[in-house]
Amino acid sequence: MRALTLLTLAALGRAATVPRSVADGIYGVSLDARGQEVHTRLPDRGNLTSPQDLSTYDRREERHNLGRTVDDLNTYCTCNVDLKVRDTDDAVINLRFQLGPGGKKFDFMSVYSKRGTVVAFACKDPKFQWAQATGNDLGLVMHAIGARCGRYVESSANFKVKEDGTKSAITFGIMRLDSPDLDFCAKATASPKSTCVH
Repeated sequence: MRALTLLTLAALGRAATVPRSVADGIYGVSLDARGQEVHTRLPDRGNLTSPQDLSTYDRREERHNLGRTVDDLNTYCTCNVDLKVRDTDDAVINLRFQLGPGGKKFDFMSVYSKRGTVVAFACKDPKFQWAQATGNDLGLVMHAIGARCGRYVESSANFKVKEDGTKSAITFGIMRLDSPDLDFCAKATASPKSTCVH
């Protein structure tokens, strides 16, 4: 299965603060021994060095990721925050390319693509040890938030809890870097609005 797998310790918090001086690119966020965030630049072309090794991955979670539609999503819209079109397109395209063929193991809390004034991201829910994401998941989310929140509007989405109580542990979204130390993972699900008038 083509997937980006995020592996972290369950105890890690849900945070990802874009440093003030970070250059455009794709980054993975982890914590060092002191609990400080480390932003590791990833190859733009998705040529990660870590081989696919999902031998300990709970295969039950894979079944929950099949056949998802926009009706399976929770959306979070920040209706009054428009994003620059080119920055948004570039950030999403680069993140989707990174997630796309996937199948590589990550040990990051989140992965994000920064382009100009926009960040496109995939944040792992800290309650889960494993999570997976594909470029197709990101495409589905972008379609849904475009329809519900408006195109090029700050927004995010994650998959609803399934009948058996499981859910996808990833929140995807796009956000404007309007503050120097934006914690996009914490802000991703903060909006109470699931739609915008557009």
